[in-house]
Amino acid sequence: MAEPGADDNQLLQLSLALEAGQLGVWDWDRDADAVTWSTEMEHLAGMAPGTFGGSFEEFMGAVHPDDRDAVAATIAEGVATGRHVVEHRFLHPDGTVVWIEGRGAARRNAAGEVVGLVGIAIDVTDRVRYRDRLEAEQPVLRALDRISLQLNRERDRSRLVETVVDVAAEALGADGAGLVRRASMLHPWQVVAATPGAEADVEKVAQSAASTVSRATGQQVQSAPGGFAVAVVWEPDLTELLVVLHDGEVPDGAERLLRGLGAHAATALENARLHEAARAELAERARLLVERDEVTRQLQRSLLPPDLPVIPGLDLAAGYLPMTQGIGGDFYDIFPLHDGSWGIVLGDVCGKGPAAAGVTALARHTLRAAAMAQHRPAEAVHILNQAMTELEDRTFCTVIDARLRPVDGRVCVEAAVAGHPPLLVLRADGTLEQVGPTGHLVGMFDQIKTGEVAVELGPGDTCVLYTDGATDVRRDGEVFGDDRLADVVHGCRGMSAAATARSIEVAVVDFQRGDISDDLAVVVLRVPESSR
Repeated sequence: MAEPGADDNQLLQLSLALEAGQLGVWDWDRDADAVTWSTEMEHLAGMAPGTFGGSFEEFMGAVHPDDRDAVAATIAEGVATGRHVVEHRFLHPDGTVVWIEGRGAARRNAAGEVVGLVGIAIDVTDRVRYRDRLEAEQPVLRALDRISLQLNRERDRSRLVETVVDVAAEALGADGAGLVRRASMLHPWQVVAATPGAEADVEKVAQSAASTVSRATGQQVQSAPGGFAVAVVWEPDLTELLVVLHDGEVPDGAERLLRGLGAHAATALENARLHEAARAELAERARLLVERDEVTRQLQRSLLPPDLPVIPGLDLAAGYLPMTQGIGGDFYDIFPLHDGSWGIVLGDVCGKGPAAAGVTALARHTLRAAAMAQHRPAEAVHILNQAMTELEDRTFCTVIDARLRPVDGRVCVEAAVAGHPPLLVLRADGTLEQVGPTGHLVGMFDQIKTGEVAVELGPGDTCVLYTDGATDVRRDGEVFGDDRLADVVHGCRGMSAAATARSIEVAVVDFQRGDISDDLAVVVLRVPESSR
């Protein structure tokens, strides 16, 4: 027996490929008007093997009537151009519709004349249905995207419910809409917000639809005479329904849109509730802070600048939390310099009480005087170190002494760090940097080394200076720590300087459950995005 040749092997490989790909193969002899189909081609057309008659007319008869003109035009194009691709339907004898993608190429004689076409076909029914489903859902997805943006902009709950109602009526082209609420299953439904004049109809639809809503139905749309509704809030029983007024069946796409709207509304309303609760909690904490002992506040005023200056091109904020009992040694100062730059000093004196307050005053005024005398930050820290080593009751402190110079929408920071926590720099892109070697404690040795830092802040960048009251405080043996502070600062991206300072204060107070064991000073510098 002869070994199979290369052509035989190629034909075998092609046959296996066609079989694996479930591809139908066809050949049209134009002159003889004869069409040859493979068995798979017959299967695609809904015919039993060997039953295709072999004519072009019978082929066109298997094509869905609505597609015949387009198929004939495409085949004519294939004869003219040499190749064609067509997507059409086969209508099976039992009524089944199968979508086909066909590809063909011209077959020519020795003179180059087109004498027929050859090609393949594959079942693309699933692909076409998926594509059609996606196209049908595009308007719904676009509407939900628009709805999400509208709801996410609103944080006030009373205005949010009105927005939900307006969006529902507009998106669904409804006669009206409303949000209804009840305190529990024992209480009646009450209209929270509704299209003007639609209150009674909204309440009626809610009463009817609520009887068919359960946890099992979840966010399924429930029809009722005069409209339909979807559950929004369970606490733990059904307490809020979104109602849309509409006569007749639910329109195509409306059920998906209403389910999505209900889910978005539930999330937005919960976020608004949390926002209001957080705002009320912050207000209460602020009230408690304001009620601190008047004597402590007066002493604090003497150690801190009475008001923050306005620095062009910079959003500036500072905060100070005194300890619950006693007077600490944290301090900060911000002041203008003769060359147009600004001085910022932040430090922490060891100890508590009046003695610490006296050293705090010495440190603050010494560093300010040195800056006014045009000493650079490192030189000013060395002058303070000399003054503190000459004290009868020798003590020490940590210090950051910085100079700020706004230039062309940016801010250059030059600082000396002595035994103090490093600066935290939150870039506009969310990157958080820890900047600065700590250096030696001031007053500990006759000669000290300082860490020298140079940082440039661009639009949207934030720099945080803080004392160890933001990191070293403890609760049940656990330290607040650098990582926790870094997480708080990182979460302040895009916030104002005041909001960032406040967030740090609240995080430290929360960690200590309101019992502040060490005072905290924080200064926040932020270059606004529109600083140019």
